[in-house]
Amino acid sequence: AGLDEKRYGDAAYFEKDIIRRNTKKRIIMSNALGRASLMLTDHSLIEEFYKMVHINYEKDTFLTYNFKMMMGNGVFLLENARWKLHRRILSEAFEFTNLRKMQPIIKEAILDHFTEMEREGRMSNVHILQEFQKITGDIVLKTFFGSDFSKRKINGKTVTQYLSDLGEAMNLQLVRNPLTFFFGPQILKLNLTQNDRRVSRETEELRVIAREVINQRRHEQQTAYTKDEARKDFLDFLLEHNSRNPEDQLSDAEIIDNMITLFTGGMDTTAHLLTTSMYYLLKYPETAAKIMNEAKSNGINFDHITIDGLASLKYLDAFLKEVLRNSAPILSLLPRRAKTTHKLGDLTILKGTIVNVSFNVAGFNETFYDQPYEFRPERFLEENVQRKTRYPYSFLYFSAGARNCIGKYLAFIEAKTILLTFLKRYLFKLSNPDYKLKFGIRFLYEPVDPILLDLVKQ
Repeated sequence: AGLDEKRYGDAAYFEKDIIRRNTKKRIIMSNALGRASLMLTDHSLIEEFYKMVHINYEKDTFLTYNFKMMMGNGVFLLENARWKLHRRILSEAFEFTNLRKMQPIIKEAILDHFTEMEREGRMSNVHILQEFQKITGDIVLKTFFGSDFSKRKINGKTVTQYLSDLGEAMNLQLVRNPLTFFFGPQILKLNLTQNDRRVSRETEELRVIAREVINQRRHEQQTAYTKDEARKDFLDFLLEHNSRNPEDQLSDAEIIDNMITLFTGGMDTTAHLLTTSMYYLLKYPETAAKIMNEAKSNGINFDHITIDGLASLKYLDAFLKEVLRNSAPILSLLPRRAKTTHKLGDLTILKGTIVNVSFNVAGFNETFYDQPYEFRPERFLEENVQRKTRYPYSFLYFSAGARNCIGKYLAFIEAKTILLTFLKRYLFKLSNPDYKLKFGIRFLYEPVDPILLDLVKQ
């Protein structure tokens, strides 16, 4: 990946090039630290893998160990019966009736941040990823734990900034700590480095504050709780669920684990989607015009954007899907390890083999997408593509099957609302007109050099 980044400006070039040269290639084999590793590229194998993943595979602990230290028993890392319980309860919280209540909170967080940027004069050389991360992080915290929690300070930092910095420290543990590479992630629990000790200390500090918020909210619900129904957040829903279902509930620790999980998964991925969207909007200015014209023709009230209004914006939906297809921040699943020797299609997968799925395979597969190396949002509006992409394994950027991304609808609601508000509010251009977009793999698949924008309020 590092060589591809330097040579071609794209750390995912190798996978894309293999697909381009041989669309019928079924697997990519490699050696991962002395272990056999398979990347599935055939869509029929991918489909079968997803259908049996919970039976024959488990997440590989090499990459999940330090996630476990931060996320604990969040839904992302659980397996089997406990995962089913978490997924079922959280899925109820993510139903559209509940997401519709979150829309005013989302809009409020966006306007608060843009107003702050303007008041502080941060309008030139704007590191737009960092600004979007602040917005999406704030949205996750407000929709999960409420506005009061998002306003708290931990060691002088907002909770959003604190969690963001903690995530970066975890990234250092995973990809830049030679001890992890040579001895495995279990060595992290020894806290041998200053960064390891920091992650352990700050994770516990965060949990202490979160437990205080949960206890306070539970006390409020048990006394005179008069919160506006339209302003209720996920914590309200989960605590109310627990009070109604004493034998079928999440513990306080599990609620905190899921808050951290949703923050980690929801802040960076949505912010990166929006950041690369800025680049494509500038590279293809006709796309911005089409997005705004569609919004106006559908009667969108930019001061009161609703979920129902967003659902009518088919071109905006197609644009974001095309950005994801070209440069999704997540390129694959977390690797799975085969629990037993078994058959996958006509392949025999030996116990211990690492198996994964490349999301690029579907996104650049000519079986599903004509001229896949062109940026063309309209492809998702054309009937022939719509028919092909109804196949659930043709668009894998939110994964697929029973364990698909639980927050995908919230992510798209956020992204669409932020993007529409941004386009209505600002004219923008690249601070460096000679900027070249190059992708590397850090924690995510992301621009090597930051995208800096100059903004002018309309």
